[in-house]
Amino acid sequence: MIAGYDKRGPQIFKVDSDGDRCQLQVCSVGSGSLNAYGVLDTHYKRKMTDEEALKLGRRAIMHATYRDSGSGGVCNMVHITPKEKIRLPAIDVSKLWYEFADELGRDIAYEPRDD
Repeated sequence: MIAGYDKRGPQIFKVDSDGDRCQLQVCSVGSGSLNAYGVLDTHYKRKMTDEEALKLGRRAIMHATYRDSGSGGVCNMVHITPKEKIRLPAIDVSKLWYEFADELGRDIAYEPRDD
């Protein structure tokens, strides 16, 4: 995935192993992509606030990792604006469960303490 700004505005490209590229409005790569695309296709809007877009990214990552044993670990997110890129703090994807568990209709048995 390649994302950034050019003279036309924000751009996202998916590049496959053969070097073919496709321009997209939303993009997900990896084994959890089907679940992530389900969330992205349902909730993506062309006009979103920064916080709405970041929350959508976290939601898609949580759903991508929830039922896919090949996905997980730490997620690195970057907020790209026309003037800068802002690297956000790394997220342990297992903690995303607590942010979005209600959407899955699951009870949270316990809340992890901040250590």
